[in-house]
Amino acid sequence: MNENMNEKEKIIDYIQFQLFRGLIDYKIYYKAINLGCVLIDFGLKNIDCCFSDDSFMFCCDNGNDHLEFEIVKNNIEIFYLNRKSNEIFEDIINSDFIFSDMVVEKMKIFIS
Repeated sequence: MNENMNEKEKIIDYIQFQLFRGLIDYKIYYKAINLGCVLIDFGLKNIDCCFSDDSFMFCCDNGNDHLEFEIVKNNIEIFYLNRKSNEIFEDIINSDFIFSDMVVEKMKIFIS
């Protein structure tokens, strides 16, 4: 089985489980599945997921760098932190998944 497909299945299973438990709504469910697949197709590995009452978040962390994609209402809020330099970067995109050059640059840090 393709490694990316296995990662996608894990993400989709987790998101579906949260939906079936009533912890996220369908609007977040569909965006989360789409965003998760986009991030995996980009090459991000070891993606963690979490949720709250009105959002769903994907995170990558390598100890020095931290990157978050949080689905909030109709947008995706992106947050990056470099712990060593204290660099912080934030961006907001809509759900068409068109990332700025800076977001792509930060995503490349997490490709293994």
